Order: sequence, then C-alpha cells, then structure tokens
Amino acid sequence: MSVVIVSGEIYHQIRDDLSNEKKIAAIKKLRAAVRGPDDKPMGLREAKVAVERMLHDNFDKNYPGAAKEGAKIMAGPIISEIVCDFGDGPITVDVEEMQLKALTQLETIGLEACGRMLELCQVIKAFSEGRRVGILEEE
Repeated sequence: MSVVIVSGEIYHQIRDDLSNEKKIAAIKKLRAAVRGPDDKPMGLREAKVAVERMLHDNFDKNYPGAAKEGAKIMAGPIISEIVCDFGDGPITVDVEEMQLKALTQLETIGLEACGRMLELCQVIKAFSEGRRVGILEEE
C-alpha cells in the first residue's frame, strides 16, 4: 500500500473540500502539498487517484480502481514542542526557539553540538511537512 503524508492542516482542508464536493480543489491542494524526490509537485494522475481513494474509503463513493491503486492520504504528526536541556535544566521550546537557543548557546555547547542541533531542527521541520527523513551512517 502506498501512502502520501500531508500536514494535519492540509489533510483537513482536503477532507473539507471533499465534503463540499470540491474534488478538483482537493486534488490541487494535494499536488501543492506533496513534493517528489525531484522537488516537483505530485503528478496530476497520482493526486487524482489518491483523492478518489479517499472518496472511496471515507465518503462512500464508488471508486474501486482507486481503492486498489491509489495512495492512501494520511496526516503526519507535526512536532510543535520539544524539551531540551542545554546544561541549564530542561526547557520546552518550539523548533524555531530551539534553533535560536542553539545559536545563542554556541559558546557553551560548542560548534559541533550547535551544528547537530540545527540539523535536528531541519529534520523535525521536514518530518512535520510530511517529507521522508532517514539516518545516514557516518563513515
């Protein structure tokens, strides 16, 4: 089964469009929200079939072909707060605050730790946008 992950906000917008019988608007939103590995929008046919699968699965519409071949649209979790400890005790921050805190604590935590924290912020943002993230093994 193929899965397309979008933010919770986009997922609700697509569901609202489909509830109001605005299939084309839902397809446009899905295409704009999902990027391929080449950073191009999702293909028109792929988005259409995914939206039709959602219609079939959730709105009792009859799209048996889409149910078999269409990607399942799912809402990805968005990380809104993180608990960090930069040596002064745990604090709760959002991703932007975490970036700023890492940069302002550069002298305390060091360049390497600061770089790793900023890299982690990029990963969290990508994950929250529904993009795939992975782990690279260091050589």
